[in-house]
Amino acid sequence: MDRSIVLSAFKALSERRETGGKAKLFINISHKSISDETFLPWFSLALKAAKLPSDAVIIQIHENDTTSYIKQATSFTKGLAELHCKTSINHFGCSLNPFNLLKHLTPDYVKLDGSFAEAIEDNEEKQEELTEMVQSLQASGLLTAISGVESPNVLAVLWQTGLNYIQGYCLSPPLDEMDYDFSEDF
Repeated sequence: MDRSIVLSAFKALSERRETGGKAKLFINISHKSISDETFLPWFSLALKAAKLPSDAVIIQIHENDTTSYIKQATSFTKGLAELHCKTSINHFGCSLNPFNLLKHLTPDYVKLDGSFAEAIEDNEEKQEELTEMVQSLQASGLLTAISGVESPNVLAVLWQTGLNYIQGYCLSPPLDEMDYDFSEDF
C-alpha cells in the first residue's frame, strides 16, 4: 500500500513542481515499509524516476511505529539520510518519554500530536509546556510542526510558542489536488 501511495504522491508532486513551484510533500509510511529491507532501494529508484530532488519529499513515520520498531526505524531513517531525504516523526509527544526517541533517531522535523493544539487555547499551563517542548526540539536543530489547528484563536496561541509550521482546517481542509496557493493568505 505504501508503494502505491508513494508513486501517487511523486506523480502529484512532479506535476506541481513542473509549474514552477517548489512544493514539498510529507508522505506517511507505515511500520511495514520501515521493516521491509526492499523498500529503501525501491524508494530511491522511484525518486530518481520521478526526477524529484530528494529534499522535496519528507517521509513521515508515526511515533508509535518508531517506538514499537525502534531498531528498524533507526536503520530506515539512516537510509533515508543517505539518500538526502528528510524525515519527520508524526504524532510526537504521545509516548511516555518521546524525547528518548531522539537518542536513536535523527529526524529533520517533528510534528506534534494534534491533542496539544486542542488543549492549548484556554490553558496557560499547557501553553507553557508546549512552548518548552518546542524550544527544546528546536534547540536540537529540529523543525517543529503541529496538526489539528482548527481555529484562528488556537493559531494565535500556537504562534506564540514558536512553532515552525501548522496543519489543520484553520489553514485549509484537505484538498484532492495540490493547488492551494499559500501566497493568497500570507
